[in-house]
Amino acid sequence: MPIHSKRAPAKLSDSSHRGIVAIAVEKIFGLDRQIHPLKSVPEANAFAISTATDFNRRIARYSRTWVDPRVVAVLAIIRFLMGNTASDAIGSSYIVVLLNFASPQVAQAAESARLDRLIGALRTKFRNMI
Repeated sequence: MPIHSKRAPAKLSDSSHRGIVAIAVEKIFGLDRQIHPLKSVPEANAFAISTATDFNRRIARYSRTWVDPRVVAVLAIIRFLMGNTASDAIGSSYIVVLLNFASPQVAQAAESARLDRLIGALRTKFRNMI
């Protein structure tokens, strides 16, 4: 499942530029084909974590041979519909996971710190939406 982006090299026009690729995971795993029978928020979280773990395992194989080494992370967007058959309620889950390729141990401390700040900002933004 190599991820090739023709847009990344165009957007990263200088060798010092770094970028993040965002991927809609529901398309890769077919999560958008059905309403998932999850009864609670903890069940939805467990489902999303399982999906993110599987996605991470699949993409980790390609992180060393990435199309463009300036890509320092993948932002995995996991969306799915969930339904509770007991109450006939349907809800949606929208979870964002960052797979960080940057590491302070390999002279990427600045990129790693920027990604940590980005995740903090996203968490704050999503918390304020609830």
